[in-house]
Amino acid sequence: MKKKTRNKPKPRKPHVRWDVLNNSIFLRGEIRTSTPHLVKRALDRILAVDPDLSDWLFFFIKSEGGNFDATVEILHLLNKH
Repeated sequence: MKKKTRNKPKPRKPHVRWDVLNNSIFLRGEIRTSTPHLVKRALDRILAVDPDLSDWLFFFIKSEGGNFDATVEILHLLNKH
């Protein structure tokens, strides 16, 4: 008897990425409730290398929108730095 197999969902690509060498954060896709946490993690990783880099952070967005509260939270987070 053949064993049933279930199609596993494909893992999602992270929609927030960062480049420590270029002090850049890239946000691509829908803004979700988890996005501010991912942006904070990216900021922490970049600033762990050199805290003075907060004056030279680049934030690139390619998004069709999403969660309003998460967007406001990201703006507040970026204003702190």
